[in-house]
Amino acid sequence: MHTDKEERNAKISAQMKKDAEDVEEGRQETHDNNKHTIKSNRREEKAKRRRVNVEIASELIDLIMDVANEAYEVQGNENKKLSKDTWRTWMKVFGQGKKVSEINLVIEEEKPDDS
Repeated sequence: MHTDKEERNAKISAQMKKDAEDVEEGRQETHDNNKHTIKSNRREEKAKRRRVNVEIASELIDLIMDVANEAYEVQGNENKKLSKDTWRTWMKVFGQGKKVSEINLVIEEEKPDDS
């Protein structure tokens, strides 16, 4: 009687181990797939952030070069100093993300023909 119980317990234990191994294989495969997906998503997010940062840096460099170019043109060959008011105005425009060279740019609207 005691051996029957031990045999039954051994069979149950073996079946539980087999079931656990079967589940573990599927769980490990699912885990690996999820891990791969997460890594791929993180790579894509990093690439997006990198592209955005490059675009921002590019625009900022354009604005800095625009200020430098405008300062060179205003000063000319005479190396005269810019007035503080001009510089402050330029820095306000720069802070707004606009080009200093376009401050005095006049855009005329087309007038409709009265025909």
